[in-house]
Amino acid sequence: KTPAPNTDHNVPGNWIASADNGGSPAQTAAQMTFAQWRNGYGGTFSAGGDDDGDGIPNALEYALALNPLVRNNTALPVGQLIADGGQTYLAITFRHRPAADLTTVVETSDNLSAWGSSPSVVLVSSTDNLDGTLTQTWRSASPYSPAVTGQQFLRIRTTVSQ
Repeated sequence: KTPAPNTDHNVPGNWIASADNGGSPAQTAAQMTFAQWRNGYGGTFSAGGDDDGDGIPNALEYALALNPLVRNNTALPVGQLIADGGQTYLAITFRHRPAADLTTVVETSDNLSAWGSSPSVVLVSSTDNLDGTLTQTWRSASPYSPAVTGQQFLRIRTTVSQ
């Protein structure tokens, strides 16, 4: 990747850990763009493509800080039931990147047709992985009780503005 003009590579403060191929000298992860990420992998691929054939579109690989040239289906978000305040909730945990051109939201549904986000979901935890990514766990705002509330589903939705 191209560092900022006049970056002194001998100054430790000009380096940050990066989840990306080639790193990101003199740049925070939040300044990353899809085009820079794609170029770091030597690619000309599109956001909607799937260059490694793992079934994960490149835009989602970008959002989850995955390698678009290596099959990554084990790094997808994980759903689970968690206890919080004496109640059981449907939750989802995933690693993602904050980036200048990326929006990632957690959504919930009871029918897989109509999806909503806040206030339907609650952030439970957020851990800085010190490589420009966060690992977050979100839960449904409603306790999990299929006999009372019916089915619940969670997903992440990412949007790359290009």
